[in-house]
Amino acid sequence: MTRLLLSRCRMIFSNNGTASIEFSLVLIPFLASVLFNLELCRIMYLTAAIDLVLAESARYTSLEPSVTDYELSFNKMLNDNIVLWPLLASGQSVDATVLHCDKISDLVNTASSCTIDDTAGSKMLALYSLKYHYKPLFFIFNDGHFDSLFTRKIIYIQEAKRV
Repeated sequence: MTRLLLSRCRMIFSNNGTASIEFSLVLIPFLASVLFNLELCRIMYLTAAIDLVLAESARYTSLEPSVTDYELSFNKMLNDNIVLWPLLASGQSVDATVLHCDKISDLVNTASSCTIDDTAGSKMLALYSLKYHYKPLFFIFNDGHFDSLFTRKIIYIQEAKRV
């Protein structure tokens, strides 16, 4: 009887298998934190790439003297630049627009006198905007959680129109 009681006490206070239990308790939070960090790195990479693609495409479009359709030229330059960034060219949709304005005060309230089409070529300011529809890889976030992070706008003076 004492031998049975002693063997059961040894089994209760034995340290065999504690490493595997600790490993299984730590593995899931560790993997979740690694995947979360990878997702944050992806977000930072995409925002930097969007900034560069928008700036380069808008700069080219605003400086090119032969451009008549700014939105078409801007979209063409965006497509040419997006191909160079693998995560941007992953099939997500990108919305790009160009608004033309007369004065800086019009830029504040873009609905007032800013237009999409500037065939007359009289408006010197252009608001180039880009919206990237982000879909997370590792985590499920609600739709629209990162919308403000992946919407960029930049203002350029249409240098080709200046005389």
